[in-house]
Amino acid sequence: MGGRLVSKKPPRPRLLEARADAAVWLARLRADDRSRDDEHQFRAWLAESAEHQRALMEVTDAWETVGGLRGPIAHDGDRSRLARRAVLAGGAAALLPAAIASRHIWRSLSAKHYATERAELRRVALEDGSAVTLDTDSAMDVRLTASARRIDLLRGRAHFEVAHDRTRPFVVCADGRTVTALGTAFEVAHEGSGVAVMLLDGRVMVQPAKGVDNLGVVTFMEPGERLLLRRGGIARLDRPDPAVESAWLQGRLVLNNQPLAEAVAEMNRYGRSWQIRVDDMLAGERISGTYATQDTESFAHSVAALLGAQIEAKDHLLILRLGATMPPAQSPPVSPIT
Repeated sequence: MGGRLVSKKPPRPRLLEARADAAVWLARLRADDRSRDDEHQFRAWLAESAEHQRALMEVTDAWETVGGLRGPIAHDGDRSRLARRAVLAGGAAALLPAAIASRHIWRSLSAKHYATERAELRRVALEDGSAVTLDTDSAMDVRLTASARRIDLLRGRAHFEVAHDRTRPFVVCADGRTVTALGTAFEVAHEGSGVAVMLLDGRVMVQPAKGVDNLGVVTFMEPGERLLLRRGGIARLDRPDPAVESAWLQGRLVLNNQPLAEAVAEMNRYGRSWQIRVDDMLAGERISGTYATQDTESFAHSVAALLGAQIEAKDHLLILRLGATMPPAQSPPVSPIT
């Protein structure tokens, strides 16, 4: 008995259009300049209909089937052109340059957000085996997919211990700069318009921000090096003492002939109950020593004893002024940690 040939109906035009849109969304979300607004718009598009959700899954499955095509990223200006090509081609598999290799892509786009308050340190164990320690008043978004591990350091400082995985680069983004590692330990600080990268072990690649940094090439760092990037400034590479730079992980602040104003600003980042203020006569004085970041009062009394200053406590402020008066007897000077 002969078999019966059944014709397969071509996909509905609306589904073809949804597939094309899904392809563009995947490429757009993979772009380096992706914004939170892009992600919000994508989620809104995905929630519009079950057809959009089906199209996304089909397009992602198609990418996996062909093994992952590579090509230029598609941005908004290419949207209508790509959509027309998808309709004419009858599918979207060829329109997935740089798409993310995972059928769970739409779930992973919702980043996990972590943050610390002032005077708080937090260690986060990631699903890939890596670990991140967030410094005080810091925040990051984490996205882990089958093809990449991405951390967006929104503010503050973080210490990274990266689990080795050659198939999934570990990428940290901060203020337009990109730090890529495979298996290593390093720190990234993002404060204001500056970014600092300190490599403790292994190797990392730092890509500067286009049109922002005077560093026009990718930098491969070696252990012990620190790269300082300031907007509009010249990139600087130095080799500070790693133990000093990472002392914050043990709740310590190490000062080596630093201006008091800088030391106070750093201590105030960790002060929970008290903040310190110094008058202009003391701001330029230089101090050295190792201090507990969580003990603002001891730091203030130690500095007062060292510089012959007086302390006035007012409205959660410890005000240091130049003078011969020592701190009150009930609050004797405390020696720095040795």
